[in-house]
Amino acid sequence: MPPVNVNPDTIDLPAAASPVNAQPRRSPAARAVATSRLFLRLLPAAALLIPLAAVLGAAWLDWGSNWRDAQIEVDRTASSAAVYVARSLEGSVLTAGRVNDLLRERTDDEIRADEQQTMREVGQILSALPLAVVAYVVDGAGFPLIVSNLYPAPAGSSVADRDYFASLRDTAPRGAFVSDAFIGRFDQRLLFTLSVQRRGSGNAAALGGGFDGVIAISMDPVLVGANLVTLLRDPADNVSLAAPSGREISSATGTLTVPGRTVLRRANQGAWVAGEAWNGVSAIHAVEGFDAMVVATRPRQTIIGNWAEVVRSHLFFGIPASLALFLLSLRITRDQRRLDHLNAALSKDVELGADRLDRALRFGLVGTFDYDLQSGVSRRSAEYMAVNRLGALAAEERHADWLRRLHPDDRASAEKVLLDCLADPAVQHYAQTYRTLGADGAVRWIAARGEIDRDARGRAALLRGAHVDVTSLRTAEYALAESDARLRLAQEALEIGTFEWVPARGNLHWSGQLAGLWGFDPAAGAPSSADALRRLHPDDRWKVLRAAVRLRRHGGMRAEFRVMRPLPDAAPEVVWLAARASRLRDEDGPDSVVMGVAYDISERKRAEQQAILLAHEVEHRAKNVLTLVTSMLRVTPFETVDSFVEAIAGRVAALGRTLNLISRHKWTGATLREILEGALAPFRGGAGSQVRIEGPRVLLPPQSAQAVSMALHELATNAAKYGALSVADGRVAVVWTVVNDVVNLVWRETGGPRLDGPPRQTSFGSMLIRSMLEDQADGTLVTRWEPEGLVCETSFPLHPSLLPTTPDRP
Repeated sequence: MPPVNVNPDTIDLPAAASPVNAQPRRSPAARAVATSRLFLRLLPAAALLIPLAAVLGAAWLDWGSNWRDAQIEVDRTASSAAVYVARSLEGSVLTAGRVNDLLRERTDDEIRADEQQTMREVGQILSALPLAVVAYVVDGAGFPLIVSNLYPAPAGSSVADRDYFASLRDTAPRGAFVSDAFIGRFDQRLLFTLSVQRRGSGNAAALGGGFDGVIAISMDPVLVGANLVTLLRDPADNVSLAAPSGREISSATGTLTVPGRTVLRRANQGAWVAGEAWNGVSAIHAVEGFDAMVVATRPRQTIIGNWAEVVRSHLFFGIPASLALFLLSLRITRDQRRLDHLNAALSKDVELGADRLDRALRFGLVGTFDYDLQSGVSRRSAEYMAVNRLGALAAEERHADWLRRLHPDDRASAEKVLLDCLADPAVQHYAQTYRTLGADGAVRWIAARGEIDRDARGRAALLRGAHVDVTSLRTAEYALAESDARLRLAQEALEIGTFEWVPARGNLHWSGQLAGLWGFDPAAGAPSSADALRRLHPDDRWKVLRAAVRLRRHGGMRAEFRVMRPLPDAAPEVVWLAARASRLRDEDGPDSVVMGVAYDISERKRAEQQAILLAHEVEHRAKNVLTLVTSMLRVTPFETVDSFVEAIAGRVAALGRTLNLISRHKWTGATLREILEGALAPFRGGAGSQVRIEGPRVLLPPQSAQAVSMALHELATNAAKYGALSVADGRVAVVWTVVNDVVNLVWRETGGPRLDGPPRQTSFGSMLIRSMLEDQADGTLVTRWEPEGLVCETSFPLHPSLLPTTPDRP
């Protein structure tokens, strides 16, 4: 017999001469069989332990991932809410500025004297701010001058104890202040206030640079909270707006107590942290430009619930899979010998299954198919049938079955794409997306990908591929497109342009709206930096360049500048723009991106310039009034102190009424009807009115308005003392017309004491009437003392630019 390999310590001997205890070495095949049997014995335990370990490992990873994702989402919510609140508060600051401009140069007494009209104007300004409820103008002692929704303002109710009043009163000039939530004393509503110091009034405190009261814009916390709800990423999340005190002044939950709960507190080194013991995640963001904070939170139970939902899905598949593997391992162990002879038959199926699995991994899809173009039969996997809502069982179908499932609107186009790919010898890959109608009638979006096997002649022989349900992805894409469209519409409606700048690479992208604001063609794309710099006003170029440097260093920019926007057939138009920008990352690195907006503020700048011009006009009018009052004091006859005081008081009152009318028309003049109504107010109204006023609308310039007002006051005074208005049956009719830039006015008295002719002596009032109309108004005066009463006919020129265009109706 041939020698047999034994233990290395022995020698090769014939079998008969081998030692009795010699152990033959196992062959590789025997070792493989032993290993296989050991594996089969361990297979049931592995079938239970491995899936369980995988589930536990996945649960552990999901635990950390859920907390990280929750923190990221809450931080994004807080960031979005901070941007939204900053824009809302900026709108309130602009509104307070407009109210301050409306009251500029006016004293508290002047505001109270014209409170009702001023309240209406403040209300109109406030109507442009959706979140605002009421605006207050408070004097330096804390008493309201104007309340936009209440007339008259409750003068006896002080707000000096409010935090916003105390803060603005006790500090040097500062920016806007965001108050704690409170119950309004005038309307019992839950509010919080953004307030600024009142500036530029006519009060002595303002002229001396001292505190002169505040302008407060009160907002509804519930309405602000309702807008914050739209930013939440989970129904259990909450986002709150906190005042400088750390107290909550608005919440997305809509629930708020007064005083609000403390949602922020100072920790070590003055850092802000959540003000309550918080079992979850939170994020705190400062509101840019304001001393306020936004706090977003997500409860611990919500995070754990989300994690538990993921773990349940693992267990839902893991436990049945483990049991199935365990039972399968027992069956494999028991039937291993019986299945050996089937291995050869199954090898082809194993290769096909491995190939299907490989394609699914490669394409990232779920269901697979094999379309044999020779037989016309398509083999569909169980996953494929499940995607099409036909039951998770593998099946064989034909081309007509697939075509029948397609949505009617996609049937022709989808079949054409398939047939064109199969017919073109150069095409090796097939891909398209279409809609199908499931067995339940639901519309599903399906993404199909495949590879085409061709014969030697290039004819398609086999199409292998996979399908996946992408309905949720398509829905998300549509929702994102709609959201983007709404944002673009809002920007276009508000004429807001946007830009994006990558400083490290020098990339600058402008939106079409921004290009239009600068006067560039929106369709031509973003202009070069040199072209944009040339459009800047020469006086503002260095200011903009310095702002860009600060933006790159510090991550923020707020600038206002002028742009020379070209016009087709005229000189360039000067446009004021305001720009706001922020860096998306704290550090200035290669991936740092700056995003910002710009919008047109030319109207605001023109309003500021107009306010300056009006201030000069007020100063000019004041000098003229002082001159006129001085003249009256000098020429008024002095018979007795009482008569002198009465005459001067009446004339000064008439002059004051005229100045009030002129100021209401922004110092452009006063209407003739308003002057007459003021002079004859005691004798008008009711069925027994002694006065009739009739004529078109005439706007007199300031100089003529003062002269005509003084003359009409003297006529009314004389009529009340000696003429038609001195008796109950007397009547006065004032009628005027405008012809060729000239006002023709007739004053006619009837029903008074009978006249025998002109008076023997000319009174001072008559001389004043003639002086005012002829010398000051540059007109003519004809006076007739008819028996029925006095008739005065006067004519005076009217500036052509102020001619009436519509009749002045009572």
